[in-house]
Amino acid sequence: MARRKLGCILGPIITLIVVIAVIGIAAAVVLNMTPDKLGFADKPIFNGQSLRDMGLADVKIKDFFSLIKSLMKPNEGEIVKNAYNPEQESGNAKNAITAGGSNLQPDESGNVDYTLLLDTSLTYDNNYRIVYNDTTLAYIFDTMVQQASGKAEEGLEFIKSINARINEVSITGFGNNAKLRIVMSSDIGMFSKEIKDKLGAAGSFISIPDKIFIVCYYDMGAGSDGKVTLEGVSIKINDTDNLMADAIFAFLSSKADVESGAGRDIVSQKIAEAFTTIVGNLGDVGEAEANAQGVVTGAITLGPSGIAEHKIVIITKTSI
Repeated sequence: MARRKLGCILGPIITLIVVIAVIGIAAAVVLNMTPDKLGFADKPIFNGQSLRDMGLADVKIKDFFSLIKSLMKPNEGEIVKNAYNPEQESGNAKNAITAGGSNLQPDESGNVDYTLLLDTSLTYDNNYRIVYNDTTLAYIFDTMVQQASGKAEEGLEFIKSINARINEVSITGFGNNAKLRIVMSSDIGMFSKEIKDKLGAAGSFISIPDKIFIVCYYDMGAGSDGKVTLEGVSIKINDTDNLMADAIFAFLSSKADVESGAGRDIVSQKIAEAFTTIVGNLGDVGEAEANAQGVVTGAITLGPSGIAEHKIVIITKTSI
């Protein structure tokens, strides 16, 4: 009788162990397979691009987990290296932009509508030499993104469409040998369902991070017309090279309503467009002698001489 009862108990347990083992083996087999082997490597996912187009066709499913893990919890303290103080930079920006009888003044509440810089060049009662620290530029950039509502130029509109904030603008070096680093954080958690739907079968294997940091690197200079020039060097997710980055950039670029295949380039381009528009409407980049009040007293030289470590020098325009 005891043996019969033991047999009744062991039977289901052994069956359960076998089922678990089979499921485990099946899972292990799938995890060690690639999108190419599973048959969805060529399925259009983002803006007409497939996983094969993104270089992910031969990445094992288990490696997707490792790639995503490196994106899930970015260390902001390590990524943002030149953070700004919003309270401090608010005053710096307001003083620089509204001084000297400029055409951009605070409203009755003392607030400045920075979005006017999208399509309006600042003019003053004199030519002024104004130094903008890169942290002040970061504050202006971010405030414009937050204030923009249906009237933004393309670059700014794109940044707002991906729910982003500007965390850093960093200028290093001098003149036409300067480097620009822009960091912005994007809350892509709100797009999680949309991304997974576009991933199709691959979506069931992937977790979408709530927030990512987009880090752009540019070669920076200025022409003899006083306009900033930017040439994209690289763009990264969380400041690391990650195979999943192409998939994320492909999705983000789809928000810019562009043709397929743009990915990294279009994201970098849109951010650069917004930055150069802002700086261009502050005035011209250059150098000049000025008195204690910042009024230009000597010859003006426009160009790369106005770019220095962590700052740019703007020579303002006059309304005359």
